[in-house]
Amino acid sequence: MVFDGGIEAIFAVRQLEALGVAHDRITARNSRATRSRMRCLASRRQPEAGRALAFGDVAYHMPRAMAVFRAADFPVEAYPVDWRTRGPIDMVRPFASLGDGLRRTDTAVHEWAGLLAYRLTGKTATLLSRALT
Repeated sequence: MVFDGGIEAIFAVRQLEALGVAHDRITARNSRATRSRMRCLASRRQPEAGRALAFGDVAYHMPRAMAVFRAADFPVEAYPVDWRTRGPIDMVRPFASLGDGLRRTDTAVHEWAGLLAYRLTGKTATLLSRALT
């Protein structure tokens, strides 16, 4: 399983070890670019035939991350974390503040722009990837 660096990665590694996952099977990375994250994982781990590695990332970034892995034909299972929504109820719930709304809009625009840029530069095979299947 791969987790980005930072406090969350330290916590995740500890939790996985507490669940019985051997430390040498966990790769924590502090990579800032999706493609470099994928290259690092591919150079360190190759899944056994017929199996996939678990890949942990923030939920809103998972479509782009999975598209990169799929374009490289590298088998991973999505393990989205840090969800920013509670589901359909959030469609009718106003933002706590204007700043909160702008911050979330900025995050969404960043990811949509990233999806488009990765597709236009050939880093992914499709604009939208079915992230969690």
